[in-house]
Amino acid sequence: MSDPRSVVETFLEALSRNDADAMKPVLGAYVQHNPNAPTGPEFILEMQPVLKEAGFGLELHRMFHDGPFVVTHITFSNAAALGADTVVVFDIWKVVDGRIDEHWDCIAPLSMNPVGGRTQTDGSFKVTDLHATESNKAVVNDFVSSVLVGGQWALVSTFLRDGLFCQHNPLFDDGLESLVETRRKVTYRKVHRLLGEGNFVLAQCEGEIEAKPFAIYDLFRLDDGKIVEHWDVWQEIPAESANDNGMF
Repeated sequence: MSDPRSVVETFLEALSRNDADAMKPVLGAYVQHNPNAPTGPEFILEMQPVLKEAGFGLELHRMFHDGPFVVTHITFSNAAALGADTVVVFDIWKVVDGRIDEHWDCIAPLSMNPVGGRTQTDGSFKVTDLHATESNKAVVNDFVSSVLVGGQWALVSTFLRDGLFCQHNPLFDDGLESLVETRRKVTYRKVHRLLGEGNFVLAQCEGEIEAKPFAIYDLFRLDDGKIVEHWDVWQEIPAESANDNGMF
């Protein structure tokens, strides 16, 4: 059970059954960064009867790990407790000594009318090119730092393959032109964490949308050193939180 991915898989399997007893062995300190939940494992264990009554369910779309960190891309259904009936979530789990020690997430309602026809969760899912993990993380770091945070949008095409950009944000279409349009909607301020395995890299960022503070999680798929596919979730950072840990 020392493999971080196996620990998170065990937890998610138990969560899908609303089985608090099966969760307990893999929950450690569970320092919580979700602003709507208190820190510690007690709250999530106590919530299981409520979730079971609601018919809560989950569908895991993607999972990869980077050292002690595991990234998951999940759809939760019958999830009013998370803010909407169906939500799309990126989670970051930190596993220490076989237990989940810390948790971050970013949550958004599932969109029923995506502009580009792609959903927020479909597309490629297989982790490949493990030899390219560090180089792909370097590409994404350069892209996020220079273009998204630094505002050097003239460089954006150098990170894509012939303008190819498969877009899963429900507000935008595929392609370079639509990607550039995001600058009118989102202002990136800071990259807090960059996690990757093989062809997938997640950037955990902070920014503003319509002058309000937001957590922004961007997942990129790369092929031969170029960004070719993108998923994201945006969540407003509330003024008050159920814990003192902050969203980052």
